Amino acid sequence: MIKLLHPQKNYPSLEKRKLKITYYTNRVEETDSTPSITATGTKVRDGIVGVSRDLLKQGWTHGKYIYVANEGIYRIEDTMNAKHKQSIDIFTFSLKYARTKGTFKTDVILIDDPSKLLKYGYYVNIGEYYYAKTKTYN
Repeated sequence: MIKLLHPQKNYPSLEKRKLKITYYTNRVEETDSTPSITATGTKVRDGIVGVSRDLLKQGWTHGKYIYVANEGIYRIEDTMNAKHKQSIDIFTFSLKYARTKGTFKTDVILIDDPSKLLKYGYYVNIGEYYYAKTKTYN
C-alpha cells in the first residue's frame, strides 16, 4: 500500500486506473515462442508485468513501474497479446498460484521513475529500493 507519510506541496499526481489483472507463467501455451524472454529482451523473473498494447500506446511503457493494489510494485517489461485491452499480466513461475489468483479488477498506479518520487515525499518499496510516499491508495 502506498501511504501518506510526509505530504508536500507541488507533488505530481499519479495516474490511477481500474484495470483487469491476470497472472502468467513462462509456458509456451501462455506466451509466444520465446516463453522465458520478455518483450524487452530480459529473462522472465518475479517483479515484472506485461501490459496490454493500448496501455503501451498511452504511456504505460517498458521500463516504468506500476503499483497494483494489494499485489505490489512491478516493472513493465513485457507486452500482452493484441486481443487484451486495459489489462496487466503479472509474471509468476507457479502455474498453481496463477490459477489461484485468477482474473480480477483493481486499481493500478503508473509510476514513471520511482527515484524521482523521493523529492516529492513518496515512499515506495521496490525490492532493494526505498522511497518516501505521500498518498494512500487502496
